[in-house]
Amino acid sequence: MSESDKVAWRGWADAQIASLPQELLPRLGVGQASAKERIRKLRLVAVAPPNKSDITLFKLSLDHVKDILADVEDAGDLNALLARFNSNGGRLRLSEVTDEELALIRNDASLAEQIFLSTT
Repeated sequence: MSESDKVAWRGWADAQIASLPQELLPRLGVGQASAKERIRKLRLVAVAPPNKSDITLFKLSLDHVKDILADVEDAGDLNALLARFNSNGGRLRLSEVTDEELALIRNDASLAEQIFLSTT
């Protein structure tokens, strides 16, 4: 495989992984660990020079993760809140979260057990 093919593969594979809505991972509940592991393996394959079977397995695994994340209920407000958490290193001040957003967290079984209040 030529060097330009390797560079093209890496760029394409990285872009595919980056396009995954990973901010939805916490909403998967018990399936979160499996999805994270698949993404970790995708990253490993993305950095190595691929062969034909690697490309096929990458695409199958990528599609599986996309399907899993697509199955997460679309809740725009909740997804926006999770995106804010992710963009701030998993931390938000309580004053930055509305009462409505707190209710969304409480009412989502996959998140209610994952988000904690703490002091710094």
